[in-house]
Order: sequence, then structure tokens, then C-alpha cells
Amino acid sequence: MAHPNLVACYTFELAPLRVQPQDGRAGRAAKAGSRTSEEVADGSTPPEAWRLMLVLERCNSGSLRSFLAAGWDTALAAALACSQAAGGTPSIAPATATPQAAEACAGAVREVAPLRPTPPPQLPPATIARLALDVARGMAYLHGRGVAHGDLSSANVLLHLLPKSPHSSSTADGVWLPLQGKAQLPSPAQLLMRLTGKVCDFGLSQRLRHEGIGDSGSTSGDQTHVTGPCRRSSAYSAPELVRHGHTGYKQDVYACGVLLWELAAGLPLPELLSRPEGRRLREWLRAQAEPGVAPQALPPELLEWPSGGSGATRPGPASSPPAYWWSRLAGLAGECLHEQPAERPSFAQLCVRLEELLAVVAGGRCDE
Repeated sequence: MAHPNLVACYTFELAPLRVQPQDGRAGRAAKAGSRTSEEVADGSTPPEAWRLMLVLERCNSGSLRSFLAAGWDTALAAALACSQAAGGTPSIAPATATPQAAEACAGAVREVAPLRPTPPPQLPPATIARLALDVARGMAYLHGRGVAHGDLSSANVLLHLLPKSPHSSSTADGVWLPLQGKAQLPSPAQLLMRLTGKVCDFGLSQRLRHEGIGDSGSTSGDQTHVTGPCRRSSAYSAPELVRHGHTGYKQDVYACGVLLWELAAGLPLPELLSRPEGRRLREWLRAQAEPGVAPQALPPELLEWPSGGSGATRPGPASSPPAYWWSRLAGLAGECLHEQPAERPSFAQLCVRLEELLAVVAGGRCDE
């Protein structure tokens, strides 16, 4: 499978770590291509364990969770510094690269970047819609191939700052590199336009019986879920997963509802749960963890949105879209969090809705 919004796997190697001799003696280490590997291949000594090594696509901006935790302005500077460190003509003068950017670059691959004493600025609405659409497109492709992710979260979405075109000019992405002298720095809005989201970490993915997904996103005739050990992954886990261990397409959609809230708030879920905005959700999660309490879907009214959404309001960005835009985004998240899996939209349907939301803010140039 290959899609621009999925982290690519280029190759892999599977090799036995240890083999247990048939005479019962202690096992010994085995390397790919060694005699013990050949013994494993002919079935004479089965391996005790296997080592899986993957060669994956490099994303230079860390996870969405660390990006939000650092603050998008700081994280963008880090991503720019990291992309320069990877090679190519620098597009930022060395004197301009701040110590904060260098420190953020060093921590870009951390799961959660160090929290700032004050809340980071919110993402521009167009960036919220674009990144959400990236996730939805990647997930729609995955579901279209009969695969449920099973662990969608802001930690499992990687961000990549796309390189400028080799023939870029000031009329392309605002980055013009003369042969000599300092480069003209791209604006934050221009950098955000070059940021793309890619879904990663398919360790809990499940392949379901698949007969194809139609234009409406219908999966009639498909296997809808698989059943396994129950678990809760914070607020991302749908009630059917907690009750019955059911994971499938609509569990992924449920998790996306929480991810939409993170994008709108401009904060990762762990930090949201520690701040006033997440107080009601924190109390709800605590109540859900009590013995004997039946698992329920997250009530959308517990989520506080920047403006016009469910629950209390929070001031939005300076060039914020109309209140109805936030209401529509909050309503879309609420549909994803529906108690009944069948009532949640598909990712194909989410793509259409997010494209409509993006058209509103992109047309109004709310990134500027």
C-alpha cells in the first residue's frame, strides 16, 4: 500500500533472534544468513523469537502530538532546521537559527515535547482543516484496502515539512534562494502550507474481510470489526472496544473525533487533560474508570472549542473564521464520537466534509 498520507515502509527484514536446539540445550543467537538461520529455514530448529526491522519514510517534523506540545511556531522552526540538517541549500541564515529552534529540532522525535509555561498559539483554521484532511485521506485509503488501524491518535500521526521546489521562486512558496547572500525567509503561513500529515504505527492494525468501499463510504458486506482483549487508550477508545474488545473501521473514526479536538485546541490530549479546558473530560474519564461503570461514548458537550462549538468557548486565532465554522467542526467531531458505530461517518465521508470546511477558510485566507 502506498499513499502520500501514510508513512511508507520501503523494506523489512525478518530474522530469528534465538533458536532452541532439539536436544534441549540452551538456545544460541542466530543471525540472518548464518547456519542457524538455514536450519530455521528447513524447519529443523524453530525460532524462539523473531526480530523485525523496518525501513520507514523519514518525517522531519516529529509527531502531531509533539508538534502541538511544542507550539506550532517553535515546532516549525525546528522542522526547518531539521530539513536543513538533512542536506541541501540552507533557506535560513545561520544567525537566524535560534537556540530554541535548535533545541526543538533535537527533540522533534520525542513523543511529547517539553511543555511551555503558557499555552502555545492555536493553529490557523486552514491548517487545522488541512491536517485533519490529511489524516482522513490516509485513513480512507487504509480502510479502502480492508485494514483498520486500531490505534489512531496524535502520537501516531507524523508531520513532514515538504521541501521547496528546486525551481521555486518568490511567486511559488515565498522562498527565493539567490546564488549568494542570505535567503528570504518563508513566513509561518507559507511553512504551514508545506506541512503534511502521515498516519503511522500499524502495529495494532487488523485486516478485515473486504469487498470494497463505495463512493458514499458504505462498507456493506464487509467485516466491520474483530474482537480481541479489551483495552482503553485514554479518550481515544470507543465504547465497543472497552465493552467487547471490538476494533474496526468505526473505532478509528471515533479516535479521529478526539484528534479533531486536539487540532482545534492546538494542544495534545495529555496537556488538554491537565488544563482547565479538559477538566470535564478528565472528570468523565475518572468516572469511567470506576469499578462497575458501563463504558459510554465520550459526550461531545464535554469538549471546549475555540468559538461557536459545543461547551464553553475559547478565543480563536486573530483571523478566525465565522462562529459557524467552529460549530460545524465541533458537530463533525460529535458525529465521530457517536455511541453507535453505525451512526458514525466513514472516512470517505469525513474527507468530503473536511474539504468543505477547508474551502471556507482557504477562500478567506485565514492562514494569513
